[in-house]
Amino acid sequence: MNYSYIKLLLLAVVITASFSCIDRDTIVGTGKQEPDRIVGTGGSFQTGVVGSQLPLPISVRVLDAKGKPVRGVRVEFIAIQGNAAFKDTVVASDVDGYSKTYVRLGGKADSVQVHAVVPGLKGSPVKFILYAVNSGANGISIVSGNNQTATVGKQLSAPLKVKVVDQYENPIKNSLVYFNVLTGKGRFTFPQVPTDDDGIASSYWIMDTITGQYTAEARIVVTQFSFVTFSAKAKADPIPVKFERLSKDSLIALQSQTLINAIDVRVKDKYGNNDSGSVVRFRVIQGDGTVSPTTTISSGSGSAFTSFTAGLLDSINIVEVYNTLGTPSKFFTIFVYKYLQIDSLQSSGGTVTLWWQKNLNPNFANYTLQRCNSSTFDNTTVVVAIVTDPNTTTVTDTTATVGTSPFYRIQVNYTNGFSFYTNKRDVTVQP
Repeated sequence: MNYSYIKLLLLAVVITASFSCIDRDTIVGTGKQEPDRIVGTGGSFQTGVVGSQLPLPISVRVLDAKGKPVRGVRVEFIAIQGNAAFKDTVVASDVDGYSKTYVRLGGKADSVQVHAVVPGLKGSPVKFILYAVNSGANGISIVSGNNQTATVGKQLSAPLKVKVVDQYENPIKNSLVYFNVLTGKGRFTFPQVPTDDDGIASSYWIMDTITGQYTAEARIVVTQFSFVTFSAKAKADPIPVKFERLSKDSLIALQSQTLINAIDVRVKDKYGNNDSGSVVRFRVIQGDGTVSPTTTISSGSGSAFTSFTAGLLDSINIVEVYNTLGTPSKFFTIFVYKYLQIDSLQSSGGTVTLWWQKNLNPNFANYTLQRCNSSTFDNTTVVVAIVTDPNTTTVTDTTATVGTSPFYRIQVNYTNGFSFYTNKRDVTVQP
C-alpha cells in the first residue's frame, strides 16, 4: 500500500472540510458574494446655511439577496437638483456595507436633491432631500424707482423698491429696510418696511414743497453694502396761484415806440415756487397799443414777458396778464405821449417869445416855463399856465434881462403825475 498517497488524500479531505465551514458570503474578493440592493440609512432632510457643510453625512448600505452587507461596492453620489458638492463623489462600501459622504451646500437658498447610485441594484437611486437656507442680510440693491419727478408736495408715481440678499445673492425675507430722506423735507409713506418672500421692500416718497433735486436712502443694519441712494426731482405745481410783477407796474412810452420785453411777471405755485411751463396770456384792455406775443410759456425761473408797442395817440394803456386757470390777473399801465419841443424863439424889447408844438390831450394838466442863465437848470419858474389851444402854444417871458443869453425849457405836466421836459433852447435878449 502507498502510504504517501493516503496522506495526501487525507490532507485534501481536511482542507475541504475546513472550507465547507466558512460562509462564502462573508468572504471579500472571492467574486461569489453578489450585491442585490441599496438602501438609504441616514442624512436626508438636513437643513444648513448656504455655502456650509452639513453636520451629518448622507449614508447608504449595500446588501445581498439575503440582507447581508456587501463590501467594496462603488456608490456614486450625484446632485440632481440644486447646488451641492461632496467630500467624496464615489465611495466604496465598507465591511458593514455602508457608503457615506459629507455634503457642502451651494450658494443658492433652495431645496437640494441628491441621488446615491449603483446601476443595476434594487433601490437605486437612493434619494436624499436637503435644504439650503440663506445666511442673513448682506447687501441691498435698487430694483426700481430711481430718478423720478413729481409735483412739489406730491407722491412719486412709483415706489422706491429695493432687494435685500445674502452673500450668495439669495433673497432675504423679513429683513427690515429703513427709508430715509437725506435732503429736503419730504417723507416716506412707510419709513420701515420688512422684505417679502422675494427679498423686496418698497415705500412711496412724498416730495418736498420746494422745487429742487433731492436724495433719499434705503438702509439695512449690516456692516457692509448697507444702503443705496435714490434721487428725485420736485417740480412746481402746474396750476399757478399768482403772478408776481418783475417789471414796474407803471411804464412810459413815446408814440409808436416799442418797449422790448417791458411787461414781465413771474409765475408762482401755492408753495411760492417759481412755476415753469405755465401758459401766460397778455392783452391790452385800454388804449391803442399792442402786445407781442399775446401768449407765452413761463421759463425755468417762472418768468413770462411780452413787448409793448405804443399807438399813434397820447393815451393811457392798460395791459392785463392772465391765464385760463383762475389765477388773479396783474395789470400794467403804460402812459403813451408825444415828445414836444420848442420850435422857435424871438427876442425884442427885453421880451422873449417861445413857440412850441403839441397835440391837445385831455391828460395835459399844465406846463411850466423855466429859465436859467446856463444849460444847467436851477428850476427857476417863469410862468405856470394851463394848456388851452390845440396845436401851437406861445409862451412869453417879459422878465428877461437885456444882453443876457438865458436857456429855456418847458416842463409838460400830465394829470396822472407824469411830466417831462422839452428840448433846451438859448437866445440873446435884445433891447
